[in-house]
Amino acid sequence: MALFGRKKPSVPQEMPIAVAEGKHARVTLFENRIRVNGRIERDIYISSVASVSIDPAGRFTDGSILFMTSSGPQDAFFSDVNQFSFNRKQQPAFEHLRDELNKLIARRTSVV
Repeated sequence: MALFGRKKPSVPQEMPIAVAEGKHARVTLFENRIRVNGRIERDIYISSVASVSIDPAGRFTDGSILFMTSSGPQDAFFSDVNQFSFNRKQQPAFEHLRDELNKLIARRTSVV
């Protein structure tokens, strides 16, 4: 209850399309953005995502997902802030997130 006995108006919660728990971050896909909860919480808007790629996890190595954005160069010599690692058990959730994100990107680019 709020001050003076009035209830706060309820704000509808946005339902996630996909959620993937990685090694150091939780990645949640919504209709218009990707929310990353790691050391800090931030959003990557779908409108700025050009593509998404997955490097699969191996037996002894972690995999990663990379969201390529239109907001700057991607340089292999620098750590990309839009890249997140996962292990083999976590990989199916990231593959599902990638597939759902690709559908959103395709829908966005096919609208004329």
